[in-house]
Amino acid sequence: MPAYLTSTATANQLEVSPKALLDLIAAELIPEPLTIGRQKLFEAETITRFLEERTEASRPRPPGYVVRVHSKMPAKDDDERKWIGYAQTYDAGLSQDENDAIRRNALRAWWPVREPSRYVGQVLVATLASFVVATYRIDGFTEGYGRVSFRVSEAPRDAAEILDGHRLRMRPGPISLPLEP
Repeated sequence: MPAYLTSTATANQLEVSPKALLDLIAAELIPEPLTIGRQKLFEAETITRFLEERTEASRPRPPGYVVRVHSKMPAKDDDERKWIGYAQTYDAGLSQDENDAIRRNALRAWWPVREPSRYVGQVLVATLASFVVATYRIDGFTEGYGRVSFRVSEAPRDAAEILDGHRLRMRPGPISLPLEP
């Protein structure tokens, strides 16, 4: 019989808040827990494997910009996109390529960025609860409403290998900030 962890023990092992644990589940990064009454139980082996697969991103890191995201939610008052936030799947009826395009659009905008021109040609790194969920190359940007929407494309292979699927521990603070080398 597998060993199980409570929600609190799981959040502690992952070193995330209870809200961040819910985001990891909603984003389909961690499987839904087993529910017994009000208690939610996570298979210990699954959580251990998740952490083993997502080690700290190595240094030196490529220059870029980090955005901290939540799990997907409908975009409000945004004509350019239907979703904001991260998910592995936005619409089960769409192909992986179509879901990837929705994800790229959901993560690229609207961020508070000082001097966005200095990040063009660098990487945009999206993290959810300190885990890297997407890496793109910043090709340009549009400013509006005091925020920035990046134009992005596939990240360079070397940057993606260093960052994708790893953990990126950042200092507490703003929702977006420069990537520390």
